[in-house]
Amino acid sequence: MFFSRATIFAGLVIVPLVLFIASSVSSFSVLDSLAVQENHLTTEVTHNAYSDKDGLNAERMFERTRRFDLTPVDKTKLGFSESGFWHVVTVKNLTNSRVRYRIVLDNPTIDYIRVYEVYDDDVKHVTSLGDQQPGISRAQLAAPVHLLEINKTSSQTVLFYTKTTGSYFLPIKVFEESSFIRYQNAVSMIWGAFIGVVLLMTVYNLILYVGGKERLYILYVGYILSFLIELGVVHGYNFYILPEATARVASQNIIVLNYLICYFTIRFAMEFFKIEKTINYRSYRVSRVLQVLVLLGGLISIFIKEMYAAPLFFVIQIIMYVFVVSVIVKKWREGIKWAKYYVISWCPLLVGAGIGSLLFMGVVEYNFWTRHALLLSVMFEMAFISMALAERLRISEADRLYQASHDPVFGFPNISLMRNKVSSLAMEGRYNDFSVISVAVQKYESISPYLETDELKLLMHEVATDIERKLASELMLINLESDARANSTAMIREGVFAFIVTSNDRVLLEKVLNELASDQPKTYQLKSASLRLNCTIGAASLSDCEKGVEEIVNRSLQGIEIANQNKSNIWWFKTRSNDVVGSKLKIATALKNALLADELKLVYQPQVSLVDNKVIGLEVLLRWDNNLGLGSTDEFIAVAEDTGLIEKVSEWVFEKACLDLIRLREQCSFKGVLSINVSIYDINSGTFLSYLIQTLDKHQLKANDFILEVTENVGYEYNSKFLQRLKEFREFGFRIAIDNFGKGRSSLTYLSRMPFSQLKIDGSIISECLNDKTSQEILKASVNIAHSLKYKAIAQNVESEEVLIFLKEIGCDIGQGLYINKPMTIEEAKESLSSSITITTKTVG
Repeated sequence: MFFSRATIFAGLVIVPLVLFIASSVSSFSVLDSLAVQENHLTTEVTHNAYSDKDGLNAERMFERTRRFDLTPVDKTKLGFSESGFWHVVTVKNLTNSRVRYRIVLDNPTIDYIRVYEVYDDDVKHVTSLGDQQPGISRAQLAAPVHLLEINKTSSQTVLFYTKTTGSYFLPIKVFEESSFIRYQNAVSMIWGAFIGVVLLMTVYNLILYVGGKERLYILYVGYILSFLIELGVVHGYNFYILPEATARVASQNIIVLNYLICYFTIRFAMEFFKIEKTINYRSYRVSRVLQVLVLLGGLISIFIKEMYAAPLFFVIQIIMYVFVVSVIVKKWREGIKWAKYYVISWCPLLVGAGIGSLLFMGVVEYNFWTRHALLLSVMFEMAFISMALAERLRISEADRLYQASHDPVFGFPNISLMRNKVSSLAMEGRYNDFSVISVAVQKYESISPYLETDELKLLMHEVATDIERKLASELMLINLESDARANSTAMIREGVFAFIVTSNDRVLLEKVLNELASDQPKTYQLKSASLRLNCTIGAASLSDCEKGVEEIVNRSLQGIEIANQNKSNIWWFKTRSNDVVGSKLKIATALKNALLADELKLVYQPQVSLVDNKVIGLEVLLRWDNNLGLGSTDEFIAVAEDTGLIEKVSEWVFEKACLDLIRLREQCSFKGVLSINVSIYDINSGTFLSYLIQTLDKHQLKANDFILEVTENVGYEYNSKFLQRLKEFREFGFRIAIDNFGKGRSSLTYLSRMPFSQLKIDGSIISECLNDKTSQEILKASVNIAHSLKYKAIAQNVESEEVLIFLKEIGCDIGQGLYINKPMTIEEAKESLSSSITITTKTVG
């Protein structure tokens, strides 16, 4: 399908453009020959250029050239200079008839051009040209041309004095009248083709923007329109397509236009390759710095002469190109498929931009090709970029569809695709009854942290393949994907698979499931370990589900929960099983409603420096007054983690904490930080960091205003994904604390690899430190470990003066607990912080 689309697009855009360029090759060579050449049979032309550092007038200038009192300079390599330049052109008509000539001054960016003709040694000023000269026609502004009529076998000398703030590069071509018309028509055709392509691309990308609301297309419109105006300055056609005053301003600010192109190049590349703050933070940060640098350079260029602005621009342009090329290479290596078109588009652009810059600096030879190299290369670039945009759009849509229907890590069809398949089966009515079988890998949460992602993916695919093969040997399974190794397997969540079975033979189904259960545990050999895995099976038939297809998948998952509660490997959901569904669902539902009704609340417990007794921060603690008999926060947080509500809970906590922090700063000058508990599920989420960043931006707060406390978790010490996620939070500016240290089994290697800044010692160790020698030694060792790694050591559960004294003696940095201060509402915290910023109980000196 895509092949045909790409072919059609190439036929509509690329092929005509290639044919246009190819058919123009010979024509361009002919165009160069239209001007009077050195060996011309009917006309002789001499052209010399002189630098004017003495402020000579025309008469003195001409007199000194006749005496050979001036040294000519290379007329095609004048570069940038504050000096004026004189061009002396002598045209001799060798024919026996009067001939009209056109002298073309092929640099419409020259500010002022004074034209003098010489008659019998008398130098006469005849006209003035240049893009800043008032009272000139649009045609002369777009392409400065001087008309010269010479009698038979006569000659005429013309002096051109040029003054500009930009490039003094001034190719001068002499044409006979008929040849000039052909030349001008060819140039106009190229201008029209280029303007037409740009306008076509502009409309095309605006349509794409209206359809998809993706900022990328607006940025590309800005990019190509900036190029349109910049090349309009270089070639002069701006005076035809823009108001005269606007075209003159653009001509005076060509360096600013080049900076604008650089700006849109960076922004477009960032959007094109989806460089995001949360995922590609370093590249994103460099791009932001470059954007500021480009905008600042453009602003400075408005106020300084072009001869000074141009070298600065070339340096910044090189830096910009190096950065964007590095991004392209990186993304290409990451397998971004549409990157190839972007790379291809840059090849002609870099060549054309290089030739154009070198031409105006007088480094490469002037001819029709080099004069129009950049314009032609931009045409090619737009065609290839349009292909890249089309390919990117196609792949993005395909990726969005794939991601919506597949697990992002393992690639299995997800619960959404499974439910769609179940619904389509019910609508088609091909089967009177069918069943869904869910299989959960036991202790998956304990196993997965120890394995690298690739190894874990391999393991899950082997498990899925084994289960599918066993079921398919006696049952008919519905295919979910035709090109997958386990094409009937869906992953409902990590470690839980599901299968659709067409059979309604309950005896056969139970027999097969019992055989599957009896085949457990099964051993899998990996590179790093040998694992024996057991599975729990839940199943439900359509006939047992009152709401039909709407609940069959959930009922099979509930079968797993009920099996676990009954310490069984299999549970077949039946209608009467509905009453057995435990309290987890009730708690999760109540918690979700409490979030929507804003019924949760936060309290704050001060964290105090044990050096000077000053409050340096507050820990944010979550509370929920409920009628479900839940005694502690840990109980409903565990349910939130099991049911997928935890991220919503954490988002609610962070939003409220931000609002309260603003109040504390405004009303009692609080300068400390807030410590917030986050779940490992939050850290591993692909969206939680983005939410935190957006919330900080909304409230104009900074990441270092917060410390994220992550509870030590068995098995996460070797999880590379978890480590990478923590580093991303740390790189953005959040400080990370390990909570309840000493309760798990963290190693020194784990601590040194993780980007922590605080080590929060488990409260049970603090509580027992006065009565238990072992706890004292663990506490001392924990403080020493923290200091050796340059972490701050925090002691929680400080509930007596004696404990506080001991903590100070062993060098603990921070303390919190009931002896220091109880958790307070925001109003109580405001009152306490307003009256004192030190420990308010019996403090120890």
